[in-house]
Amino acid sequence: MGMQKIRHGVHKIIYGLLLLLTGGQILLGLLWLCANMGGVQQFGETAELLDIAATWVLDEYTGILYPLCIRVAQIAEVLTGISYHVFLYGAQLALAACAGYGFLKQLGCRHPIYGTGYLMTVPMVLQCHMAVLPFSALLSLLLLLLAKGLAMLRGGREQSVDGLDVSWHVLACGSAAFTCLYLVWRSRRVRRRAMDIAALQEKGKAGEGKQENTL
Repeated sequence: MGMQKIRHGVHKIIYGLLLLLTGGQILLGLLWLCANMGGVQQFGETAELLDIAATWVLDEYTGILYPLCIRVAQIAEVLTGISYHVFLYGAQLALAACAGYGFLKQLGCRHPIYGTGYLMTVPMVLQCHMAVLPFSALLSLLLLLLAKGLAMLRGGREQSVDGLDVSWHVLACGSAAFTCLYLVWRSRRVRRRAMDIAALQEKGKAGEGKQENTL
């Protein structure tokens, strides 16, 4: 009995320390969030994404979905007068909250809301949530995929996260649609680039022919 009381007391102390530390992180994260909501972190990728959203000229490594989200946020800025990054941050935080809650619920966490707050305020993760970068959305989608996988392993629909099946199908259909649009756009761009290269080659050959005739 004495050893059990000691173990129980040690567990209580450890639990209290963890609660204190995680609560401190959540509080500091909320303060940092409020202090940085009005600014945009200056990353090189952010400037490239803003340029792509303005010109729709993609490179080989950038998809179309996140620049499209930036464009929608910029349209919302024109309509409301609220800066575009506020809409992006809000959407990224909301997606992260849903994904974290669903993931922790599938893991059987007793306090999924508190755990979600802890996951979202991990310093590097929160910095991604508060940046004009796709990494926040990628992490949230990864958690949704893991939650869906756990739901499937544990028996299917009756143990799945509430609303996760709907979000899964919307995500799958949206991804397929954007992939098709991007492939069509990309094929046209490749064809146009090939035509431009061919035109330049013809001009070069014509210029060489003129030089030979002059000589």
